Amino acid sequence: GNLPRVIGDEVQLGQLVLNLIRNAFDAVEANAVTDRCVEVVTSSPDPEFVLLEVSDNGPGVDPAQKDSIFEPFFTTRRDGLGMGLSIARTIAETHGAELCVAPPRPDRNGAVFRVSLNVSTSELP
Repeated sequence: GNLPRVIGDEVQLGQLVLNLIRNAFDAVEANAVTDRCVEVVTSSPDPEFVLLEVSDNGPGVDPAQKDSIFEPFFTTRRDGLGMGLSIARTIAETHGAELCVAPPRPDRNGAVFRVSLNVSTSELP
């Protein structure tokens, strides 16, 4: 409601968010149904950008794979294609944004993916 507008391709930004949420759902799948948690939070800690965080309480991201997970066809899932995070990062970069793995929350295991979207008053080319 009170966040600044982010200008960009609505379909692409929707795909970015969908990919992050699907990955979070996949990450918590092995948890008991009553112990599954996926959280999507938006904020604007700075007037220059809007922050989107998708977190889960799954197994988290292996620090040794932190950089590899955004590469095309890299997957840790048996039936994964390895395209979701690669596509999400490409969409973020196309919009002048950054997609990264953030440190897990101190009170919870799991992964946190953070996207910093620039607030803009002009359309993308």
